[in-house]
Amino acid sequence: MLRSLVGLLPVTRGTVQYDGEVLTSRNRFQFAKKIAYLEQNSRTYWPLAVEHLVMLGRMPHLEQWQRPSKHDWEIVGQAMKACDIEQFYSRSVTTLSGGEQARVMLARTFATQPEILLADEPVAGIDPAHQLDVMEKLRDMVARQAGVVVVMHDLTLAARYCDRLFLLHEGKIAAEGSASTVLCEETLRRCYGIEAHFGKVNDVLFVIPTKRTSRKWKMFDSKTQLLNFLLWIHTGDKFELHHRKPNSSRSIRSDLIACPWMRRRLWKYCQISLN
Repeated sequence: MLRSLVGLLPVTRGTVQYDGEVLTSRNRFQFAKKIAYLEQNSRTYWPLAVEHLVMLGRMPHLEQWQRPSKHDWEIVGQAMKACDIEQFYSRSVTTLSGGEQARVMLARTFATQPEILLADEPVAGIDPAHQLDVMEKLRDMVARQAGVVVVMHDLTLAARYCDRLFLLHEGKIAAEGSASTVLCEETLRRCYGIEAHFGKVNDVLFVIPTKRTSRKWKMFDSKTQLLNFLLWIHTGDKFELHHRKPNSSRSIRSDLIACPWMRRRLWKYCQISLN
């Protein structure tokens, strides 16, 4: 979704607009100054020094062949300090751990000084202390009137730092609003198939998933579709139906129901009964 919002993937329906203008008609160089995108699990395989990689975030603000100014380097230094990577400034980014590289990539987006930052799992693979640091820095951006859109699966961090939540399920918005509205028992059970423990510390909500609930797969609209799918994928010795004629659905169903091996697995993995 975020890749479509920044124009890296085409949208299949509708249009993406920014500031009242369709994205595809905007000047890409000007757009790059206003929007920064942090990709999930972003990595680099070039042995660039960390300071030079972070400086790439200033590229939209430079003219062709223009060298970075003292002001640009000051902004890079501030971004590196914000992400606690100053000690790595001359290190090759390829020598850093996954979590350290993630903070370098975040510093690069900070160096752009965008109006809107789109971040896909910005704290994935980062230790707990730096997770809090990153989320605090994103909140600081919001306090400076910048917009921040974050995709994340840590329910407690989302509840603590996000002003408004949109919970997506099966390609649609299942719930939206404040954390207390969206992160409720019924919604988590319906969308994630989990039960959770809810509590508050210093008036801040936390959510801890405790167990997975039984949830049927929704790949199939009917048992007939499921039977057809099983007929297509299964060619093992225990249950061979690939020699059946196309119109023998009644006998296929009978054999499925009569097969204990298949019945056990359908119930164990899909919570589906063929009775």
